[in-house]
Amino acid sequence: MQLSVGLSAQTKQKIAEHARLLPRQEVCGVVLNDDKVIPLLNEHATPATHFQLPSDTLPRYGDQLRAIYHSHWEESSPALLTPADIINARATGVASIVYHTTFDQWDLFDPNGLHPWPLKQTHSDPKRLEFYLGWPWEWGRSDCLTLFRAYYQGVLGIHIQDFQRVETEEKFLDLLNKAQWNQYDEELGNQGLHKIYEGSPPETFEFRQHDVILMQLQGRRPHHVGILVDVEKMHLLHHLQAGRLSEVVPYGKGRIRQTRSVWRHEKLM
Repeated sequence: MQLSVGLSAQTKQKIAEHARLLPRQEVCGVVLNDDKVIPLLNEHATPATHFQLPSDTLPRYGDQLRAIYHSHWEESSPALLTPADIINARATGVASIVYHTTFDQWDLFDPNGLHPWPLKQTHSDPKRLEFYLGWPWEWGRSDCLTLFRAYYQGVLGIHIQDFQRVETEEKFLDLLNKAQWNQYDEELGNQGLHKIYEGSPPETFEFRQHDVILMQLQGRRPHHVGILVDVEKMHLLHHLQAGRLSEVVPYGKGRIRQTRSVWRHEKLM
């Protein structure tokens, strides 16, 4: 992960000009590493509400490709990338941009960046805790796993591999209630993390800075992750749920009761 790609005024102008040529359709195209904007044909059968790049786009532009863009125009369609856009960006490793011609608003997601909302980013230094606060929650884009991975990369320089998520939060909760999801327990050990305590830790447990706290808030498996960012004050960085922003909260008795295990990276042992 790195800091996210930017969106220059010149790039925005060229994308907006393309979108306004067809104000009742979704237009699409690519942005190259030299900031060149290349409009492409939307090959979707219903271009008024969907877009599809030409099939040769990725192999044609290859390493030159910086971002894929498309437009929205309907008032019922927000100026936000859809979950499918985020999934495609993660799959291709290419940033995704959307411009809303009616609202004159933008959204950008860079799967290789640290911040899931780079156009809302208010702090530029990923070594500082403030960088990780105030992120809007969105399943698959900006959730507890996103925050955990970004913090470990940005603050500690430790890469944590992304996990394959199910398509929706509703499906995830269904699997959780059926005890059919246990990815944190299954995957963290493959990421250089060691389970140093299983269960709810006692008062005598010696926590360390950057310990990973795995909690169970509902369902039948642990599913929520936070990072102990201040061991003296027992402060936990986490990203809880829809309608909430990423935040630092006290890691007190209630959250300790919800804890199912404590993990520590081998570089911090």
